[in-house]
Amino acid sequence: MDVADLQDRYSVQQASELAMKIENRQVYSHPAWEELIEWEQLEGYGARLEYWQRELVAA
Repeated sequence: MDVADLQDRYSVQQASELAMKIENRQVYSHPAWEELIEWEQLEGYGARLEYWQRELVAA
């Protein structure tokens, strides 16, 4: 599953929007919480890849 799948499934664009939907009980918390964690991990991984790419270009 990737970010686009999660955006479509929950009709949101950002992980923070999904977190708000969970907290406001607009979506069932399970499996949404687990998928939110996965989404946040994907964002972190993407940020690391972008950083490494910038470092390689600068070198």
